[in-house]
Amino acid sequence: MTDGLENPVPRKIIVRSSKTIRRGMLAGTAALVMGVIAKVTGTERAEATHGSAPAGAAPGMDTIALHVGQTNPATASTLLNLNSGGAAVALRVNNNVAGIGVDGRSTSSFGMLGVSSSNAGVFGSSTSDLGVYGASSGGAGVGVGVYGDCSAGVGVQGRSTAAGVGVRGQSVTGFGILGFSDSNAGVFGSSNSNLGVYGQSTGAAGLGVGVFGDCAAGNGVQGRSSGAGTGVYGQSSTGVGVSGYSPSGLAGRFDGATLVNGNFTATGTVAVSGDLVVQGQKSALVPHSDGSMRLVYCIESPESWFEDFGEAMLEQGTADVALDRDFAETVHTNHYQVFLTEYADTGGLFVVNRTPTGFRVQARRGLDRAAFGYRIVAKRKDVEGKRLDRVTAPVGPNSSRNQVPGAAAKPANPRFEALPAVRTEVPKAPGR
Repeated sequence: MTDGLENPVPRKIIVRSSKTIRRGMLAGTAALVMGVIAKVTGTERAEATHGSAPAGAAPGMDTIALHVGQTNPATASTLLNLNSGGAAVALRVNNNVAGIGVDGRSTSSFGMLGVSSSNAGVFGSSTSDLGVYGASSGGAGVGVGVYGDCSAGVGVQGRSTAAGVGVRGQSVTGFGILGFSDSNAGVFGSSNSNLGVYGQSTGAAGLGVGVFGDCAAGNGVQGRSSGAGTGVYGQSSTGVGVSGYSPSGLAGRFDGATLVNGNFTATGTVAVSGDLVVQGQKSALVPHSDGSMRLVYCIESPESWFEDFGEAMLEQGTADVALDRDFAETVHTNHYQVFLTEYADTGGLFVVNRTPTGFRVQARRGLDRAAFGYRIVAKRKDVEGKRLDRVTAPVGPNSSRNQVPGAAAKPANPRFEALPAVRTEVPKAPGR
């Protein structure tokens, strides 16, 4: 060996043991592994690995590799394709601490978008908390935590396969659930065998309302039954099943046959446009001077009769009494009954003539002047009331639904207390 100038250079002979060689190989391997780890987990930005765009990628699709714990830059969309593997997961993110698994954000569009041609676009699941949680920091009427939109189907749908709640809304001071439609029902509830809509309030008497309806000109609450059911049914174990109030109109109105299966007591105006059938007592509730309220009852008749009462004066033992025109318009005047009461000793009174416009009363004694009273009873003109008509007693609401829905009929285990508390802030990603 020379030094390049043809000058001989003394050789150095190095002898190494096999143990030394093995130590060197182990050290080199360790250094290589540490370099790879530093490459992946180091604080510097990971190198972008570019290649040809995968099949089906949009023009300009960025194929940059994604590295955990790094800021991964991209100038275009990044595509992750899984073309085989059956029901495998294309991307799975595990966060084993108290942070967020995936945080999607956008300054002007969707923070996260899920699309599927045949299944759920976004699926959330939790074993003990919320499967999907949406929050908005926008003001009242502006921010929406979760929004669903569909041109013909269902915008947002919730389902419970057991005894839970399909959709639950909660609000501290506003509406728990608000439904709105321009031309159809704002909220629609349906059930195959139970309650279509169930409302409940835990407020004190006079404060809490289970279901409340409000309308400026139409019906605040309306119930309808297309078959043999009940349009509106109210029941109370100790209070009032159905209560109506109006300061100037009608508190209650019934168009059609009306059944009262019990006592019927009226303290104000009751308008019934149809038949009123009472399987009980018909009475009026009137105030007494001792401060109590007392009942007075109706006089029943086997036929439909109207009555009118009055007083008249005998002149030379005779009096002509004319029927009240308004009363005569409501009854059959070709045949009616007159009952007389003398208020002086006239020797007796009797009716000598009855016409469609009035009748004549004659005294057995020809007194110059004497007062008497009369009671006229005539059959009602506009309807026919058959004498002691045999009828089948009307039935009330379906006996199977004649009770307040019990524990089994109410939404079972609504979890009013078990649900997580309402969050007031949008969750933030760790470190931001």
